[in-house]
Amino acid sequence: MATTVGNTKTQPAVTMDKLHIDSFTLQQDRVMDSKKKIGMAGVLYGCDENGDCVFDRETFSIADTDINTTVAMAAVAGGQTIEDFMATVVASRAAVTAEIANGTLDDAKLMAYFEAALGRILELHGKITLSSIE
Repeated sequence: MATTVGNTKTQPAVTMDKLHIDSFTLQQDRVMDSKKKIGMAGVLYGCDENGDCVFDRETFSIADTDINTTVAMAAVAGGQTIEDFMATVVASRAAVTAEIANGTLDDAKLMAYFEAALGRILELHGKITLSSIE
């Protein structure tokens, strides 16, 4: 699967419209209500006429010291109240917990959501414009 982006770059004969994640870290201190910190580095790439990957020369990275707040503020900026956002979080967690409990949690769907989540985090930080996942 590849994450495609809308803010493409073009080198001679190669459109850089895919996202390669070089590294991803998640850290949380061992204390109650610890903030989730993430770091990510990546690069755009495309395929040439032979199907070979061509990576952009420019890489990018982010360091977010409180990803939960970043996502919540994006929802608020999008017109949701913080109360509605938190209610959606609770409902989403309950739905996933139900899928775990009844054995219907789909691993392939989880991988697709994971790729979309990484792309969305980079989009929230202004690094890419998420287009799709393939």
